[in-house]
Amino acid sequence: LISSHGYMKEFPKPKQIGQIYGHWPETTKRLFELSSRDSIGYNSVGSIDPDGPIVKELGTIRVVPLDGADQIDEKDLMKQIWRLFKAGKRGEAVRLCSEHGFHWRAVSIGGGEVRKESLKCFGVFKYEPFSNPNRSNWRNCCRKLAHDLRSCIVQGTDTAEALEHESNIYASLGGAYKIMMESDLNKTWEEQLWCWASAAIDYLEESEILSHRERQFEDSVYHPNVLSDRSERGATVDSLRPFAGISIEQIFEKAEISNLSADEMPHVRALRKVQRNVILGCSDRDFIAKTIVEDFHAVVEG
Repeated sequence: LISSHGYMKEFPKPKQIGQIYGHWPETTKRLFELSSRDSIGYNSVGSIDPDGPIVKELGTIRVVPLDGADQIDEKDLMKQIWRLFKAGKRGEAVRLCSEHGFHWRAVSIGGGEVRKESLKCFGVFKYEPFSNPNRSNWRNCCRKLAHDLRSCIVQGTDTAEALEHESNIYASLGGAYKIMMESDLNKTWEEQLWCWASAAIDYLEESEILSHRERQFEDSVYHPNVLSDRSERGATVDSLRPFAGISIEQIFEKAEISNLSADEMPHVRALRKVQRNVILGCSDRDFIAKTIVEDFHAVVEG
């Protein structure tokens, strides 16, 4: 449904400044040249630590912009990662982060995998399952981070667009689909459809993993570490329970209801019906043609 094709910006490789390799070159340069007598401004990043832009104050957090072009690159990187996520290419997003010096981000978005890539012949990757006992803790952290980043978005500021994309990235990793469905990034029918379908699949997958862990618990004498993540994994499944038992037809209905403004236009409804039938495997050309004619006839009469 969502393609990753299109304009993909080339980001600069990390630059060496003194003894420091900077993934944020302009910000790194300023901090490297800063003397002990200089003070860091209220709206300036104070360190090149991955959490440098995040400022904690009295139990709340705010995000300050990076210097100059660094903030633009940050926004473009988040947009590209989000595009790859929606195209089902999370492995490429991880590699993108690593190639451009954002190693902590590569680890954070790839930490909960239950399938690992292995290179086959002719450059083709395949995915093999493997055990990941820390997955539930990782998902809980992603979910909390998504909510924290979402709370920092102030529309019209330099950081707003990057934060919108980053909060959606971690929401998808943590299973916080409500954040995604309410985001300005997911207002179209196709995007809402992707959110609902992802949530339904996520619930099924997490339920299967939890059932497997429960079976292990029954034989815990053979699996002494199985207790470590039962409660966390149960919490993840509970957070996804609103999406349990949703059929593909219901997913289409949810996506349509969530985008009422476009539903008011008959020609858009006609297009959706065609898309729906094609996705569901309906190849009845007469039925599809009848649908198009009926809806467009309503447009003409209207």
